[in-house]
Order: sequence, then structure tokens, then C-alpha cells
Amino acid sequence: MGEHITIQASSVRELCAQLEELGEPSLRDFNARLVPTESADTLLGIRIPTLRQLAQELWRHNRPLADAFLADLPHRYLEENLLHMLLLNQLREADSYTAALEPFLPHITNWMVSDAAGPKFTMGELQRLEPHLHIWLADPHTYTSRVGGVLLMANYLRDLFRTEHLQWIARIPSQDYYSHMLQGWYLATALATQPDAIWPVLRDPETAGVPLSVEARLKAIQKSIESRRISADDKTELRALRASIRSGHA
Repeated sequence: MGEHITIQASSVRELCAQLEELGEPSLRDFNARLVPTESADTLLGIRIPTLRQLAQELWRHNRPLADAFLADLPHRYLEENLLHMLLLNQLREADSYTAALEPFLPHITNWMVSDAAGPKFTMGELQRLEPHLHIWLADPHTYTSRVGGVLLMANYLRDLFRTEHLQWIARIPSQDYYSHMLQGWYLATALATQPDAIWPVLRDPETAGVPLSVEARLKAIQKSIESRRISADDKTELRALRASIRSGHA
């Protein structure tokens, strides 16, 4: 466990200054390679566990400062955006979460922040959240739809799974690399929990009635091959399917 870090700030300006002091140049340089959509001068290099600790302390012990920080958009640094998302994860009601998240979504410009979305909701709250995921997945902004996909993948692949979700994922408007990766990641994860629904999509999306792009289909197959949750026999079929797609025969 790392050293416990306390909030030494009474204003948003002081909080941001404390974040700057926590930055590690070597981690900043490493993260800059992982998040090529951001320029290096928008990164501080703060470890995720440290940001989680700060988010929990702010939420539990200084809600006025937490609320002031959430209202202070746009933020300057990637880590400020990460702290923002981690603060939102402390919410426990779908209505308050969506109301707080939606003003933030347009300001997300990288996968690291979008993929940090992860509130802990009861089954009933997840059911209230689901219609919002459909809206976000249909948004042309890459990272708005990615947030929707991350939340769908994390919470709706077992008891709350519906085959309609496959349409939501396949119809994401953005066709960039990070959208295709989200689609592939979702389908590969779903293959382990809902194989009867996912195999037809991977084998023949057109017949399955799911408008999945070739790029997303190949990403899904690759992610499935890399997964430890997929059997060796299934991976053999996936490799053959990938070869067939690349040769133009599937």
C-alpha cells in the first residue's frame, strides 16, 4: 500500500495545485505514450490508486470542495478529468449519476478517462441507467459512446443482458480506432458470458442481423483469442474465422 495522501486544499485552485505537486515526470512520459490523443503538457503523471484515494477522501470528508471541483469545467489536465470521473463513481443513484455525468461527457477526449467510469449500482438502479446507455452509445462523440459501452459491458452481460444491446454496440456512429476497440472488447467479453448470442454475430453478422463492421469484427475475434476465458477449441475456430475474413471469404 502507498502512503496515505490527505487533501490539503480549501478551494478548487488549491486542489489543482496539489494535484500538480503529486505528478511524477516518468509516469507522465509513460502515460503520454498510452494516450496519444493527448499532448504531453496536459498530463501530470499521477497514479490511479492515488486519484482513487483522493476521490474517496473528497467525497467522504469535503463534499463542498468535491462539488465545486465537479462544477469547474473544463479541466486542464487528464488527471483532473480522471479525478472527476472517479468522483462521479461515488454516486449510488442512476438519476443523480446521469445528471452529473452528462455535462462532463463532451469534455472526455481519451480512453483512459472514459474507461474509468464505474459506479456501483443496485439492480434497480442499473435498470434505470440502461436507457441512458442507449442514448450515449448513439452519440457521435467517440468517448461518449465509449462510456456507454464500458458501462454496458461492466453491468449488463449476465442477468441484465438483452440481445438488443448487440444492436446498440454495432451501431455506434463513430468509426475510429477507439470505437472499434470498444466494440471488439465488448463482444469478446460477452462471448464468455453469452456465447449463444455472440457466436452468430462473429460468424456472420449479416445473417445475425447485426450491422457490425469488418474492423470491429476483427477486433472482437482478436480480443477473444487473447482472452483466458475462451476455450482452446473456440480459439481454433476464431483463428480460422479471422483468416477467412482477411481472405475475403467470410
